[in-house]
Amino acid sequence: MGSFWHAVGEVARNESAYRNAVIAAVVLWIAASGELIAEKAGTINISLEGMMLAGAFAGAVGQFELHSVLLALVCAMLAGVAVAWVQANMSHRLPADQFVVGLVLNVLVLGIVGYLATAIEPKSQVVRRLAVPLVSRIPLLGVIPYEEDLARATMLSLFERCGGRKINAESAMGEPLGTVVLGAMSAPAVLDHLVGRVTLICPSDREDVLVSALSAIVLSDRKDF
Repeated sequence: MGSFWHAVGEVARNESAYRNAVIAAVVLWIAASGELIAEKAGTINISLEGMMLAGAFAGAVGQFELHSVLLALVCAMLAGVAVAWVQANMSHRLPADQFVVGLVLNVLVLGIVGYLATAIEPKSQVVRRLAVPLVSRIPLLGVIPYEEDLARATMLSLFERCGGRKINAESAMGEPLGTVVLGAMSAPAVLDHLVGRVTLICPSDREDVLVSALSAIVLSDRKDF
């Protein structure tokens, strides 16, 4: 029982949990505002989750394929409008139950997105943050400026979080992690990912990966790995 309360305390002190909760709350607040307007108009939009999922996936694919935040937002809006169009026509122009239509759309969009995510495999990207005029000057909302260097995880933060043991490179503990590569693959596949500043996380029993990575460092005389 003590371990349970200890775990609860760890969650309560986790900064990431609060940060992610605020981010998710903003997204749900925007969606709930639209649903409130729909209910005021006499419509119960059960497919709200499907609209959000379709828009999020379309936006991610748009950013991955088109490399444009603006076009990604357009793709997200079009996907959400497409789900809303089906919901509106099935529920109001055709004698279909609003609840049943919304539930079916949620399950349908979930299946389609799951299939397309496996087929396309889009890679997530962090887009450049923009300072919103006036809002960035509001206390609590914009008093802390965004600093890219402060947002990057360092080797020291990873070391402290995992409770690791330092063997070498004491001076590199403050360096940013860069691209994190998990060594859960073959050694040749790992070597293909060792480009630029890379942090390799690998189990100790994968000697093939460790030896290949260390050999690549020695032969290339790299300093950023």
